[in-house]
Amino acid sequence: MAFWKFLISCLVVVVVTLAPVLCDILDGVCQTGGGNTSITYQACAPAASALTRSAPFNLTIIPESATCGDPPTTFCSKTWQFGCLEFDTCDRNNPDKSHPKDFLVDDSMETYWASISASSRNELKVVIQLSFDKLYELSGTIALLFFSGRPREMIIEKSIDHGASWTVLQYYSQDCTKYSGVARSKGDLTTTNPTAVICTGDYTTAEPYTGGIVKFDDRHLMFLGPTLSDYQNLFNALENDPNFHTFLSFTGIRITLLIPPAQGGFYGISNIDISGKCSCNLHASSCSLVNGFTVCNCSHNTEGKDCERCLPMYNERPWKRGSYLGEANECQKCECNEHAQSCTYDPVYMRGVCDNCFHHTKGFHCQECIDGYYHNTSLPLNDLNTCTLCDCEPLGVTQGSVGCSQTPDGDKPIGQCPCKPQITGRRCDVCVDGFYGLLVGDQPGECKPCNCNTRGTVGGSTTCNKETGQCPCKPSTDGRLCSVCKPGYHGFPLDVTQECTACGCDWGGSMSEVCDAVSGECNCRDKVQGVKCSQPEPGTYFPFLDVNALDPVSGTCTLDSAMQSTLSHDGQSFARCQSSQSVVFADVAGQIRQPQIQWPYRLAVRYSHNSQLPWPSGTLTVTTSRISGITDTSEYLSKQTEPINTSLCTGIGQTKTWTVDFQPGSGVAWLSSVGDEVILDVRCQYRFTLVVGQKDLNEVNDDIVIDSIVPLPSLSQYPSYRSADNETKLQYDECVTNVAALSTRSQHVQSPTCRALSFSVGTQINLGASDCGCDQVGTQLGTQCNGFGGECACKPGVAGRTCNTCDLGYYNFTDSGCTACNCDQTGSQNGVCDIRTGQCPCHTNVARYGEITRDDVVAGTLCNVCKVNHYGFAEGSGCLPCNCSSLGSQKQQCDEEGQCTCKDTITGLQCDVCEPGYYNFTVTGCLACDCTSDGVVSSDCNKDTGVCTCRTNVMGDRCDQCKPGYFNLLHSDPNGCQKCFCYEHGTPCTSAGGFVEAFVFTESTQFWEVASSFDSNYIMAPTEFLAYQARSYNQPLSFEMMTGSGSVQLSGRRPIILESQGVQIHSQQDEEITSLEVTTITISLHEDYWYYSNDTQVTSSHMQRTLADLQAIYVRKLYDPVIVTVRNFQMKSAAEAIEGDGRPPVGYVEQCSCEPAQGVTGLSCETCSEGNRRPTNTSSRFESCVPCDCNDKQDGAAILCNETTGECLNCRNGTEGLNCEKCAPNVVDSSECDVCMDNYWGLFKEGCIACNCNDIGTIAATICEKSTGKCSCKDHVTGRQCDVCQDNYFNLTSAGCTVCDDCYVLVETEVNELRQMRDNLTSHVQVLKDNDKNAELGRFTERLNKAVTDLNDLQQFVDDAKNMEVTTADTLSDLNATLIILLADLEGNTAIVATIASELRQARVNVDVSKGAVNAIKGTVNTALMQLEALRLESRKITDLVNTLVSMNQEFSTMAGATANELQRLDGEVSAIENVVTDANNVSSASLEMATQTSNALGAVTSRVGALQASVNQLNSLVTMINSSAAGSLTRVKDQTDSFTAINEQVANLAVPSESVAKNLQSQASQIRQSAQSLREQALENAQSTTLTSQVSRAVTQSADLLGNIRVVLSTSEILLEQVRSAAVRAEEAATMASNAFTAAEDMRSTLLSFSAIIADLKQQAQNSLNTVMEIRNLSEAAIQTAQALREQLRVAFNNAQLAHQQMMTAEALQRSKRDALSPVNDLANQLQTDSSGVLNDLETQAGRIIAANSTYVQVGDSTCKSEQPLLSEARNSSEAAKLKAQEAFTKVSITKDRAESLLQSLQNLQEIDVARIQQLKDEIQANREYFDQRQLAAVVTELRNKVQAQKDWIDSAVVRKEQLQLDIQNLRATQSQLVHN
Repeated sequence: MAFWKFLISCLVVVVVTLAPVLCDILDGVCQTGGGNTSITYQACAPAASALTRSAPFNLTIIPESATCGDPPTTFCSKTWQFGCLEFDTCDRNNPDKSHPKDFLVDDSMETYWASISASSRNELKVVIQLSFDKLYELSGTIALLFFSGRPREMIIEKSIDHGASWTVLQYYSQDCTKYSGVARSKGDLTTTNPTAVICTGDYTTAEPYTGGIVKFDDRHLMFLGPTLSDYQNLFNALENDPNFHTFLSFTGIRITLLIPPAQGGFYGISNIDISGKCSCNLHASSCSLVNGFTVCNCSHNTEGKDCERCLPMYNERPWKRGSYLGEANECQKCECNEHAQSCTYDPVYMRGVCDNCFHHTKGFHCQECIDGYYHNTSLPLNDLNTCTLCDCEPLGVTQGSVGCSQTPDGDKPIGQCPCKPQITGRRCDVCVDGFYGLLVGDQPGECKPCNCNTRGTVGGSTTCNKETGQCPCKPSTDGRLCSVCKPGYHGFPLDVTQECTACGCDWGGSMSEVCDAVSGECNCRDKVQGVKCSQPEPGTYFPFLDVNALDPVSGTCTLDSAMQSTLSHDGQSFARCQSSQSVVFADVAGQIRQPQIQWPYRLAVRYSHNSQLPWPSGTLTVTTSRISGITDTSEYLSKQTEPINTSLCTGIGQTKTWTVDFQPGSGVAWLSSVGDEVILDVRCQYRFTLVVGQKDLNEVNDDIVIDSIVPLPSLSQYPSYRSADNETKLQYDECVTNVAALSTRSQHVQSPTCRALSFSVGTQINLGASDCGCDQVGTQLGTQCNGFGGECACKPGVAGRTCNTCDLGYYNFTDSGCTACNCDQTGSQNGVCDIRTGQCPCHTNVARYGEITRDDVVAGTLCNVCKVNHYGFAEGSGCLPCNCSSLGSQKQQCDEEGQCTCKDTITGLQCDVCEPGYYNFTVTGCLACDCTSDGVVSSDCNKDTGVCTCRTNVMGDRCDQCKPGYFNLLHSDPNGCQKCFCYEHGTPCTSAGGFVEAFVFTESTQFWEVASSFDSNYIMAPTEFLAYQARSYNQPLSFEMMTGSGSVQLSGRRPIILESQGVQIHSQQDEEITSLEVTTITISLHEDYWYYSNDTQVTSSHMQRTLADLQAIYVRKLYDPVIVTVRNFQMKSAAEAIEGDGRPPVGYVEQCSCEPAQGVTGLSCETCSEGNRRPTNTSSRFESCVPCDCNDKQDGAAILCNETTGECLNCRNGTEGLNCEKCAPNVVDSSECDVCMDNYWGLFKEGCIACNCNDIGTIAATICEKSTGKCSCKDHVTGRQCDVCQDNYFNLTSAGCTVCDDCYVLVETEVNELRQMRDNLTSHVQVLKDNDKNAELGRFTERLNKAVTDLNDLQQFVDDAKNMEVTTADTLSDLNATLIILLADLEGNTAIVATIASELRQARVNVDVSKGAVNAIKGTVNTALMQLEALRLESRKITDLVNTLVSMNQEFSTMAGATANELQRLDGEVSAIENVVTDANNVSSASLEMATQTSNALGAVTSRVGALQASVNQLNSLVTMINSSAAGSLTRVKDQTDSFTAINEQVANLAVPSESVAKNLQSQASQIRQSAQSLREQALENAQSTTLTSQVSRAVTQSADLLGNIRVVLSTSEILLEQVRSAAVRAEEAATMASNAFTAAEDMRSTLLSFSAIIADLKQQAQNSLNTVMEIRNLSEAAIQTAQALREQLRVAFNNAQLAHQQMMTAEALQRSKRDALSPVNDLANQLQTDSSGVLNDLETQAGRIIAANSTYVQVGDSTCKSEQPLLSEARNSSEAAKLKAQEAFTKVSITKDRAESLLQSLQNLQEIDVARIQQLKDEIQANREYFDQRQLAAVVTELRNKVQAQKDWIDSAVVRKEQLQLDIQNLRATQSQLVHN
């Protein structure tokens, strides 16, 4: 398949290469220019493409059954000349086996269409037809790629009429003779007959059997010449030969396959490609699909499917096809003056004539008007309205004519109608000047005179409006004749130069703009004065425009006040916002006054942003909701301009948003634009939310201050604005803009324009001016508010328009003003304190009133110090918690920098981390990291695990190991370890032993060659610096540089370059070389310091590769024009150590663990291992070696070959060749090459040796024994070649050898023995050679010396082991003895635990010799130490608890003292109150006595009445008359008869003492009020000065204050005295009233008497409270003593715990004890709560009784006073005041109770301390200690026993190993002795 893909790709390349470039010439735009430039047209054509992939067409196979697969068939799909290569199955119903027609054009080389197989190999006719929907042109070839063999005969045809007829393009046949009259070769095609039809056999050959192509060649190419560039020739042919163009045009292509290929007998086609383009008559550059059909995208003003006609309006000349020579022959537009939609070419007129002119035009070019219209000369001919209707006015023309002139007539214009007299105009539709009413009035059709009043017209004009008759009035006059003044004006002018005078009424201050016509006085609104109603009356004001400013109230922004801000601000607060934060403003809920129920407002956002750049835009949103309750809208009903539902809020839930732009500035504002207002409805509630914009992360992190939102009334709705001229409106708008911004407000708000505007708007909104409403408490006496804005004159520290509140930074609003807060600027958020208490708003964690400070004192209200355990006050943003670690800090309070006091080895701001180099943070400190300095990034380690932070190539918890693939851990290596190079044949490596430091050095570079082939500015290092320098990796390369004169800056000059394998790397130096000194350049040969030519850093692998094959070192010598001297050039390397060499050893030479599979060996795997070779002669050392190929004919098991060439080095005897592949000379040529040829012997490496038998001495010449070469000798002849005589024989001849004398027989025996010894020795040497392992194991002498050294070391080890054995035995003996003693003591007596512990410690000292035991005990000790340290921490906590209890004792002592003082003061105050009550009691007693006297007097009166029986009727009449008068007086009594004078005198005597008593009671009541006020002030003072710890005593104090306040109720005695006084007024009711007074006095006396008992009770309760405090004090002291005892017991427990080494259980017990140890305090708190609750309940009861009594008496007094209301009003006021004060006192009692309960609850929340738990704790500690002594010690002993046994086992095994080693040594010595002897 790969072959077919290759073949197909080649064919595609050929087709593309031969594709014509004609399309490139005609592609492009059809026109250029347009717009402001003229249009240039040019011929154009669509781009050529593969039409089978880009154009729509229908594909048809005829017949349809010609496609294979129905039924499924098997056919030979691939053939060759000798038959079938591959079979395939075609099945139409199986997608994987089908070959449908779609595969012809699917542009896939993997698929193909297949036909059925021919029944006869000579004919199979199949037609493939491609039908296109429009005309196309061939621009290249038609190519068919066959999967099968190519047809032996076929035809390609084309149609230009959609298949109605067909024309042959070309025949293809192996026999073209059958097509008569047809040319038979491509050579017959010339430029003179490009349309000739030919028959070719080029594409009908059998080969290729698949992948063959059949083409219809491009007919354009013949015109382009040999260089394919003669386009002009081609264009001429296309232009001048219409047949050529027609020949190339088609709407369909038909391919008729006639005879299939001989091999296979079927047609298989992979793809059909047709190179063509749309045919558009050179009027279009592209085509597109429209409604499923292809059409040209026509240009040149053409249209049609093929651009075959002109557009309707472009027939100025006949249509013509575009020219290949470049002419577009575009259609030209007809001249119809835009009054026609089409035109027709007139051959007679020889131009285009317009069709159906419209717009009332006519003519060839629509240039004339039709009848009834005339040409409007002011418009061009092409204007739609150029022909205008005459439109004469019927009332103005003579004789009803409607026609007009078509041409000008003298002074009459074109289109003039005929007019009547006094009438003019083209249409005769207007009167002449001085007349009017042609079309209107009583007489239409006639013009009437104007009759204007010249005093009222402009300029005294007499000309009026020609339609209405209205004269041109002056601005101040009115009427048709201009004879009266306009409303708002007065005083009609006396001559033409004068005007009426404007009223000038203020639009807001007056009821209307119309003034009195004579005086000009305006009608003012309420509380407004002035002729023009422009001033408020005294004591009133009108508001500013920005009166409705809304302050921030919530949101994510930080709310702040302006006390410490230099920013402009208003109101009480502003918001500081960060990026994307929001701020919500105060709701608008009907409080804004406005002219109508709904009113528009422009919104202003006041802000400050001190920056050079604007803040990102934000979003302002207003949300509408329903207002709570029902809004009274009655005042708006009369002002509504349109009906409105007055009960409902509209727009509930709706929102509106604005984008707010924040420009930089201070005190600036954003103001919504006019027309973008918000409509506020008084029936609705509105909430405004502002979200500031989000800043980019890289912008400065500052903030923006949002001050307020100001709804400013929209001026467009106010008459004062609407009536103003444009200049004034601009001033008004400017006023609003400047008032919106605080930076310009104060300047502009007082300007006359703004003042007038504010007055008009304010008085209109409020229907006049408003009362000042200044607060009398906060306003300076004798002052009024400012009429403009209403600001009252406030007292110091008072603010608000009405001076009704304290200013920012002040508190305590009183008659004297407010008190300054004096907040600390650093510690407070701002200078604004609480308006009641004076508490400043502290920054976070700054101490507030009553809190403990970092200095351990109680804080005040000024925010001037941090809270306890906090720091950072000076920063000004609040204090930060110290957060000192309870484990690592010595105390919890840090210094002002936040630094806690740390323990040793602990650091950090909060003492919560180990110091650098330490880890394992615990209460005892930290452990040292113990990191290996060579391998760590820093000396620090993981703070939890102690794991060190290793360098890149280092690992291990201590960073003491190189990672796999790295070696040579060095401090100087930035990565720690050096990467294994190993020529990439193995990652594990170690430092090779036996290497020492070496240097490659040359003193002078004078004779170094210039690198002319590289760069003549450089010189080259000699060979000793090159080749294999891998041992210099990560080592320094250094040299010295100096100039003879001048200086050189090395930066960017690349002073040294290394080259390997054609790649150069360089270092980057920035030194300066001068002539004054020698500069030493030192560069590490490490990748961190070398760079490629593009200045990217060299990789580690490449650096090592470079040094492994260093081909050149270039050193720059010439820095034009300066020459640099280079000397002392040196590279550090390594060399093998020589015995006695004093050079230091090095570890940077690697010893790799080479991958066996890669066949390499050596220190760096640089050579092939035995039996391996390089793959090729040019292979590098980085390539793996491959096994030697010796054809299994090597000598021995090992295969040896040359590493580079692969030549086998140990070919078996008898073989030769590079791979032992041939038999050696004279060896029989067989597979084994193991037999010599005849007459040869030996089978040596060089082959077999000729026998060369001696002819004289052999029996058969040339024949010898093949293994030994021994010839067959004659008798007494010997030698391999039979060329010598035997011993005792001589003179070899053809006859043989002659025997020697007998004497030679004597020595024969000795000679044979010597020969035998020789043979034995030779055999022994051969054995030694065969067993020689020196190549594998090394030289024997070296191994022998090493063995001796090892034996000596082993002997020394054995000796040391013996010594250690003795020492260990002694130690173990001591240990065993100690253990026996310990065990005996444990079993015999457990009471001596302390002694056992001492012995145990001694045992630990003894066992230190054993490493395992030492580690075990050390771990136990460390654990115990940690536990002890934790216990110490718990001890510190208990100590802190004791200190806390001591502190609480001090606080309770202070509290008790303060309580005693308060009780003493209370006792004094109660005594004073008792005195007052006593005085009041005396007064009441006097009142009672007076009432008694009154009763007695009335009794005397009654007796007197009984004595005077004669006057009974008159007395009854008088009594009846007095009873009927509700307002009688003493004067009415004096008018009675003289007979009752005595009665009147007695009654008068009753009146005098009553007034005296009333005055006395009033005086006493006044004193009581003053006393109550004094008590209230004292209570307030106490409340401010009392700390949190005195709240319990404060409850008692405030109870006393309450009693003082309650005494105010005594003022009710005034009511009783008034009752007595009323008795003297009414005579008849005197008895009843006196009786009532007597009863009331009795009740009051009882009440006052009970007051003494109440006071006594309260004194007793106060004494009880004092006693309770004393009990608290005593209990506190007891608690302290208990805590001290606890501390002592815990100390003992701590010591015991040290002995027991068991902290966990102790800590748990301490935790429980600490929780239970607060029980006494809890009991005290419970007792205090009970006592305080009792006191408070009693106070509540007494207060309730007092209030009840007060209410009773007040009600009685009110009932009595109703009859004499004018006389009792003052008493009633006093009674009401008494009730309020009593209720206020009760409220204070409740508050005091709540505070006391809160304090008691806090005390209850303290953890309880159970003193009894201490003894239990001691018992548990003792039990734990005993448990440890018995159980834990037993475990330790068992562990020690195990350790002893393990050591004993080790010693036994060491003895066995020693004996075995001794035996091995003896064997080796024996072997050595034997070898020496041999």
